[in-house]
Amino acid sequence: MYKLLIVEDDRGIADGIKSQTEAWGLEVHTVENFRNVLGEFTEFQP
Repeated sequence: MYKLLIVEDDRGIADGIKSQTEAWGLEVHTVENFRNVLGEFTEFQP
């Protein structure tokens, strides 16, 4: 399964992208706080 990390500070936009890409079979994780991007990337490993 493919993984996608979405970095978007607008929750509505992030949720919309997430729901559409999950429908395509991707595992999706969103990050809203730009300070946590590297930590989230390391943890999620897209």
